[in-house]
Amino acid sequence: MKLFGSILLYAFLSLRVLGNEPNLTGEIHLMVEGIKTLEGNIGVLVFNKEEGFPLSPDKAILDLEIKVTSKTMKINLGKLPYGNYAIALVQDVNSNKTFDKNFIGIPKEPFGFSNNKSILFGLPNFNEASVSLAKETEETTIRLIDLSTF
Repeated sequence: MKLFGSILLYAFLSLRVLGNEPNLTGEIHLMVEGIKTLEGNIGVLVFNKEEGFPLSPDKAILDLEIKVTSKTMKINLGKLPYGNYAIALVQDVNSNKTFDKNFIGIPKEPFGFSNNKSILFGLPNFNEASVSLAKETEETTIRLIDLSTF
C-alpha cells in the first residue's frame, strides 16, 4: 500500500512541476490623458519584449485602434498573461493610419508611452516604459505629448 501511495504522490508532484497549473492572466486598464481634439483614433501598440518597441507594429503583440470620444479615455487591453509590457500610443488625428511628421521628422500628431518617460534624450526603451502585470487588474496612465505646437 505504501508503494501505491508513493507513486500517486510522485505523479501529483510531477504534474505540478511540469507546469500543469493554469496560466495566470490579468488586464491592463489604460487611461489616456492630454487629448486636445476629439478627432481621429488612438492607436495602441503593446509589446512584451524589447524587439521592435516602440516603432514596429509588426513586433507588437497587440495592435488596437480606438475612436477618440473624449479628452480622457479609458482603454481596456483585455486579458494578457502576467509579465512586463511596454505601450506606445499615437493619436491619428486625421485618421490616415499614418504617424504624420513634418519635413525634418518631428511628429505632427500626439503620442505617448507607458510610464510617461521624458523624450528629451530620445525615445524610451522597453525597460523604461515597462509596466508589470502581476495581478488581476493593473491600471496605468499615458499622457499624450503634442510637439505640433512647437
